[in-house]
Amino acid sequence: MGKHQRAITCGAFSNNDLLALGAEDASITVSSTDGDSVFSFTCNSDPSMIKFYDFKQSSEKNAKSDVMLSAVLGKKILMLVNLSDSENPINLQFQVRYGNIATYCWFGDGFLLLGFDKGFLVCISVNDSEIGQVYFSSLNFCTYK
Repeated sequence: MGKHQRAITCGAFSNNDLLALGAEDASITVSSTDGDSVFSFTCNSDPSMIKFYDFKQSSEKNAKSDVMLSAVLGKKILMLVNLSDSENPINLQFQVRYGNIATYCWFGDGFLLLGFDKGFLVCISVNDSEIGQVYFSSLNFCTYK
């Protein structure tokens, strides 16, 4: 029997050969190349837009990279999991006026740019000392719903 009870709706591969899959059963699994479960997360709503990102928490040249797993939950919440500390996922909620999360991308060492369906772009940090801190938000277009 499979790892998910309902249909798989999203997935991503990491740079170090991990596969993350999200399903309609509000769960995310991370598997190795052998198919063994490495991590499993129960979410409070259906995940979408799963991504992996490697970044360094320190500016030192020999600093070890952390692998972050991110996913959008129910179009409203951004779940972040540092796989080195997988027991403590972080769920970030955003202002209602932004609307639903339409897309997001990782950049730099620990920054996210999120686009919302009401026209907002929001840049946040996910570095340990400033996780969730908004660096800027901008209304770039208006929707007429």
